[in-house]
Amino acid sequence: EKVKITGTELQYGMHFENWNISSGLIVQDPQNVTKKEVLVRRAKQSFTLNTAYKLNKLTVAGRLLSAGERDGLSKTKLDAYNLIHLNIAYDVNKNIRVSSAIENLGDAKYETASGYPAKGRSVFFTLKYQQ
Repeated sequence: EKVKITGTELQYGMHFENWNISSGLIVQDPQNVTKKEVLVRRAKQSFTLNTAYKLNKLTVAGRLLSAGERDGLSKTKLDAYNLIHLNIAYDVNKNIRVSSAIENLGDAKYETASGYPAKGRSVFFTLKYQQ
């Protein structure tokens, strides 16, 4: 099968003082040329926004992901969804970092494939040692 994806992707990032901010926007037309239909599981629009603030040994970060409606298999529709992820990390010293993250803060209910619900809110704790 032949596919063709046309569109525009814009990305922007900047760093100032203790902040890092980046964003991305995708607007696309994902087509299965052979079948003359939209490719399944591909959003026509998506947006991400990432921020991080570092103060001495502490870093606080967040991410927003917004994905548009998508076609699923068997002509089903997959709803648009928005996710927020948060992360906090502390560098104990040059070798040890402790961090915690919350993914899908709002516990959004969504599917990236029809009939397969994505995980809900998740919390992670990490202790990292690096030589």
